[in-house]
Amino acid sequence: MPLARAPGWRRKALNRWRRSNARCLKLGLREATNLARGYQPLGKIQDNLAVQTEFARKVFEIAVKGAQESATTARQSTGEAAKIIQDRLKESFEELRGSISRGKST
Repeated sequence: MPLARAPGWRRKALNRWRRSNARCLKLGLREATNLARGYQPLGKIQDNLAVQTEFARKVFEIAVKGAQESATTARQSTGEAAKIIQDRLKESFEELRGSISRGKST
């Protein structure tokens, strides 16, 4: 019976990870699009470089934020998986103890 819970849990964790990544990617692309739309060549090379540097910095920050969110989701999923395995082991040992004690009493 405990094994029947695993596929649903994995499916939920994977869907949660996908939604998190999709949301982060969508927000990042939206911000990058807004930055790109607002980009206007300024005439001076130094000014253009400053704008391009700011754009690159923001895109990098978006990527880092996405990686952090993915890592957090993975960490949570791993923690939940460990809890499920621990619960399964506990149930199996209890079942084993019960079958051994029944065997001794007969």
